[in-house]
Amino acid sequence: MLSKMDDYLVHQTERPLASVDSTHPDWQEAIYFNVHDGAGEFSAAFGLEVLPNANHVRTYMFTLQGSEHYSYMYAGPLESWRDEIRAGTMSFSIVEPMQTWHLELADEANGIRASMDFQARCPAYLFKPIRLEEGGEVLVGQSYYNQAGTYDGSFTVGDRVFEGLQGLRARRWGPLTMSRLPFYHWISIDLPDRCIVAWQFESDQGKVLYCDGAVVSDTGEVTRIVSLEHDWVLPDHSRHPSETELTLTLASGERLEVNCREIGSHFLGAAPAHWSTTDAAALAQAEATALSTEEYCEFRVGDERAFGILDIVSIPGYRRYGLAPLGS
Repeated sequence: MLSKMDDYLVHQTERPLASVDSTHPDWQEAIYFNVHDGAGEFSAAFGLEVLPNANHVRTYMFTLQGSEHYSYMYAGPLESWRDEIRAGTMSFSIVEPMQTWHLELADEANGIRASMDFQARCPAYLFKPIRLEEGGEVLVGQSYYNQAGTYDGSFTVGDRVFEGLQGLRARRWGPLTMSRLPFYHWISIDLPDRCIVAWQFESDQGKVLYCDGAVVSDTGEVTRIVSLEHDWVLPDHSRHPSETELTLTLASGERLEVNCREIGSHFLGAAPAHWSTTDAAALAQAEATALSTEEYCEFRVGDERAFGILDIVSIPGYRRYGLAPLGS
């Protein structure tokens, strides 16, 4: 199928751009954003994923305000994804590549809407290639980058309007079988003059399979992160920590000590449209089924205080913290 983009001199295979150079059923192209305030009251994570070989698109938005959780998900057939980045009630458009994206979002059932422009505050960081296999099968084989920024515009939840927001965007493409991912930590921290991003995959026994990341300043300096050590405070009956101590080792040899205190968490997976953390049964269900838990955290990096996301996948379990495989 031809698209408008096929008129440009951008091809890298002999096929039209709507076709990808892979037969992997889980090959996907995805965008992701997180957004939060600086007071610990509000956070949201949203994105869009296209799977060309399955002719499938899905969008999602998970919103957290205080103890209240809201979720929106849409899935349907793939249309002109190279021309327009939209599905359901979610629309994403590039205003200026690597600098500005315009976002129109709606979760109509929950009275949530947003019209915002993401403005980059530092250069994007391209992670080293991610490739993980199991029994000769590719679980992850992707290119991936992160970029911190601020948001012009507003995000409305019921009668609350949030402005002056910050967060991060991510782009990735290639095969990804989400349900079989190894255990990992991923962080995005918004400090006043720099951001910290890192991603570390481990086996269920704690063997490091992949680690990369960086401290990226607003002025463009980049210092790579080469290891991520972690120590959890794990509440009873939980698959994610209430507090985490991280030690990040930089390529320079410097070590950053980071304290992460959970304010609230997004449980990424099948979820009710609206539920509350105060509902013990709903919380237990979210813990038992979420493929990923994105903790909205207050971070302490030395004497500095910041907000951001600590994302944890524990699908295969993790012996050190006594986590069984998800669903067992």
